[in-house]
This record gives sequence, C-alpha cells and structure tokens, in this order.
Amino acid sequence: MPQSSSERRIEEHLRLLREQDFYRVYRAEYANLTWVRETIARLEANSRDGDFSDRDLADLRRTRQIMDRVNALIATYDPNQPRDERGRWTAFDAQKAVAYIVKATEGRAPGNQCAHVVMNALRAGGIKFNEDDIPKNPASADRFGPALENAGFEPVPEARSNGGRDAPDSESLKPGDVVIIQHMLGHPDGHMALYGGKQRWYSDFPQRHFWPNQRDYGDAKPAYVVYRHKNTKN
Repeated sequence: MPQSSSERRIEEHLRLLREQDFYRVYRAEYANLTWVRETIARLEANSRDGDFSDRDLADLRRTRQIMDRVNALIATYDPNQPRDERGRWTAFDAQKAVAYIVKATEGRAPGNQCAHVVMNALRAGGIKFNEDDIPKNPASADRFGPALENAGFEPVPEARSNGGRDAPDSESLKPGDVVIIQHMLGHPDGHMALYGGKQRWYSDFPQRHFWPNQRDYGDAKPAYVVYRHKNTKN
C-alpha cells in the first residue's frame, strides 16, 4: 500500500533525526516520532472503520504537539551551531524564536496554549530542553520556570517594575525574553509569553499589552518573573 502524506513526512523527519549528531541530541524526539508513526497508522485504520475512541483523540492531540516540536527543531537545525558537553545548543537565536511565534500566532485568539506555543518558539531559537523538566499533569504555565533555568535562562531583576507588580519598562527588555506570570483567581495556570520587541508580547496569540487580559490580570497584577537566556544572539 502506498504511504500516506503523513507517513512520508514522518519518514523524512526520522531520516533527518538520524543524520550526524541530530539523533544523539534529539533521541527523545526520535522515539516520540517512532511512536507517532505507529499511532498514525492505527488512527488511519480506525478512521476507515469509523471507530474512534477517547484514547484515539488523546493520541491525536499528542501527535500534533510532537510534530509541532519536531518541525520547530528541524526548521532551524544547524550542525555547526556550538554545543555544550551534553550536546545542547549553547546559543539562543532570539530572532528565530520571535519569527516563529509571530507566524504561529498570526490571526489567533487566546486558546489556553501559551506555554506550548512559547516553548516551541524557544526550540525554534535553538533551545534544547530536558523533557524531564517539562511540567506535566498539570502543564501549568507558571510551573515552567525551572525548565527555563535548566536550559540556560536567568531571571532579569531589572525587568521587574515596582517589585514585579507593574508591567516591566520596555527599556529593560530584549527580544527573546520570556515572562512567566503567576496564577490568580479565575486563571489557575498562570501565563507565559515571549517578548518580540517594540513593546509586543506573544503567547498563543499576539497580545495587545503585557498583561494578557487587562480586565483580570491588569487589575490583579499577579507576580511575574522575566527570563533571558545567558547566551542570547539578537
């Protein structure tokens, strides 16, 4: 039976992951893609039978998340980019991260996917996260601080206006900075966004202000931390 377009795309990604040291650095994603290939074959068989279970729908959501991550990695892969002793890229290309998130959020409305979109933008900028650091169950945005710090991001104290209660002064920010805002009443997961420069913030949508929701966040002004990679290339 001829391969479907999805299967051909996955096979091409698997081939790229095997090349040079890409497999060594991204072996976890290689395993994930192998799972995606097997899952898509099962889902396509089930779709022909018209028999989708709750597990199938959950697996479909996971395959989309994995493919988003791998697409971001492959789009910016450079075998000559400097790495540390563990094989992780040691420089963060803020322009690539901003370009990714601007395109990914164009025309989008808020959809409770802020951490997912921002993390993929950081991956597009060359950041390799330890998947064990990624919060799960729940994957709340305000729990991603340790994952950022372990990947080379550091808090930027001067970006905390009025002790972190007011929006940061734009002069203290650089493109590629990431903010994590703590949870509050009505928003139990907090918020995560990436600074694109020119006073523009992006999460899973292009924000009009620093606070994602002026009525709730803007009034309550929950605590936040701005992070910057210690080796940012702008």
